Amino acid sequence: MISFTRAGSIGWIFWIIVTSASPARPADHVLMIGGGPTPDHSQLSIEQNMLFFRQTLADLGRFDITPHVLFASGPDQQADVCQQAFDRLPRVHQLLAGVLGHQGVIELEYRAHDIGSVDGPATS
Repeated sequence: MISFTRAGSIGWIFWIIVTSASPARPADHVLMIGGGPTPDHSQLSIEQNMLFFRQTLADLGRFDITPHVLFASGPDQQADVCQQAFDRLPRVHQLLAGVLGHQGVIELEYRAHDIGSVDGPATS
């Protein structure tokens, strides 16, 4: 038979072990959503912001966080990022577009995103 003092000692030892153990820290989760339903809504600046945020996590030493990334068309390598390209067009095309009033239309080009690991599309 265990005496009250011995049972009390075991209880105190158990209480000390439980209370001195470091508390479990909940995991951090990050959801990054960028881009839109069409390439016109997925500008280069949105892509750059997503890359900047990923780099910020690394700079803070938060390698334990893997963001869940939803961007534009998702992991498919479709032309889903819109960027300006007017200065890369031949000069004759730039002048002709200016004369015809279509400068805003031809100055955009689309390319696949450079975000890397993407978990899914930003829209369904």
